Amino acid sequence: MLSLISNWLGYGSSEVTYNILLLGKTQAGKSTFAEALRKYADQTTDVDYSLIGNGNVSHTSDIRTHNIATYLPGYEIMETYEEYGFERTQILDYNELIQTADVDDYTEALNRRKGIQMRQGKPSSRAMCRFNIIDTPGLDDTNNRDEMHVSKIYSKLMEVQTIHLVLFLVSGTVMTTDLQNAIRCYGDMFPELKGVMAFVHTQINYDDLHPTRTSFSEHLEAKKQVLHSIMGRDNFQHFAIDCDLATRRPIRQCITQNTIQGILSLATFNQPVVLRMVMINKTPRMKETDCAVSDRFKAMSETMTSIVRTKSKEESEIMETIRTIEANICSAETRIREIRDSIAIYDVDDLELIFERYHSEEWGLFKTREQHEIKYSNPSLTLDHVDFRTDHVDILDRHGGENHNYCNVWFKRNSFENGYLQMKVYAKRSKVNRQKIDQYKSDLRDQETSYNNWIGRRNNQSDASRTKRADIQGLLDTQRTYIALSSRVMQEKLQPEVFTALALAGAYMGTLSQCADKVVEYYLKQK
Repeated sequence: MLSLISNWLGYGSSEVTYNILLLGKTQAGKSTFAEALRKYADQTTDVDYSLIGNGNVSHTSDIRTHNIATYLPGYEIMETYEEYGFERTQILDYNELIQTADVDDYTEALNRRKGIQMRQGKPSSRAMCRFNIIDTPGLDDTNNRDEMHVSKIYSKLMEVQTIHLVLFLVSGTVMTTDLQNAIRCYGDMFPELKGVMAFVHTQINYDDLHPTRTSFSEHLEAKKQVLHSIMGRDNFQHFAIDCDLATRRPIRQCITQNTIQGILSLATFNQPVVLRMVMINKTPRMKETDCAVSDRFKAMSETMTSIVRTKSKEESEIMETIRTIEANICSAETRIREIRDSIAIYDVDDLELIFERYHSEEWGLFKTREQHEIKYSNPSLTLDHVDFRTDHVDILDRHGGENHNYCNVWFKRNSFENGYLQMKVYAKRSKVNRQKIDQYKSDLRDQETSYNNWIGRRNNQSDASRTKRADIQGLLDTQRTYIALSSRVMQEKLQPEVFTALALAGAYMGTLSQCADKVVEYYLKQK
């Protein structure tokens, strides 16, 4: 019957699945937050305290996935009171209740229990939203094994193929240098994911959110600035939450539930990142190792050259000519393959985020509502998609958007409400990277021309050279392998499957020499 009613009302007609990745240091509250998400989706769910750390030890030693389903309802406070001898109920605007200048009255409102209770409000989504919540070990549990740590996470993400939201959970403690480096590592390795990243500040005491508690707000703002500096941009969305799963204070519960609704709604708002299209930037350790590996392969190639030079002058000249031709053919083939791989990544119609703005404004006593505007323009680019996410905001006017090279929006917050507007602008990846693609195609033509020229020189060799080439074919094949591997190992970016295989093999653990040994072994097996 419930299903029939839901379908009649327009709910439950379809389902959409979203994937959310949780990252953070040990005891940042990732597992507690995951349990809070489960509780939001189903208030009858029993909290599994065995999955939550005790304050000193992480309880997530491996990657774990939680699945929840919800229509993304808001939560509200119901007040019970007596009037003319009858018991009555009404919805209590808790935002107005806690907008008091007196800090003691504010705290009293937060802690109120008598005569009020929290209840589930209307769904904000007509379709059932299913979320895969991917919980991970602490960033500082890596013991300087960032590559191994990231590869395990990335292998899990490749199973779901797309990612809609990456949440960095940051606790109220000081951001250590190790944590900053770990966050920077993720941002540098996966720059394409920055468009779906947000920060969740956990272990927040809602008492500290009162405007008079300036030391807390200043501390929180300082952390935001550090995070923005690390990530190289300042328009990430931030959420503050207290995941106290045991609290029985309705207003505190309601703030938490509605914060979670906002976080999950952000996942539904984002355009997903298709992971097969994500190339991985190398970490400094990977670059250092690969330089050493490239030097080894070059040395191996030079060994082949020294063998050539031990022959008679006539033989040596013939063999040197053959070696030069084959080396250039091999280099051109390798470069052609690399360029084609790059074009395949960028010359696609997948949407790429090119602009994002988030504007929020809180209601306050005697505070006037002002009109705001967000503008974006790019004369050289036609926009393909624009998304808006709003809450208690009226969009007054909008110009441009899809099929234009600009988008402008004017808006105003509703009376007596906290409100926000978020705007994201997308264009096809092939458009955004047109200049890069054109350069790749130009380089490809040059390399193909070079390849054909060297092939021509090979075909025009003398009979003596052809005979000698057959004699040293084994040496040439070995040299070709080393040249190809030297070029391959020096690529700036890695394909996901190569990165995962190297990291899971422990290729970047140990001394530089040990790492180089393992990387050489890996590439020689792949030849």
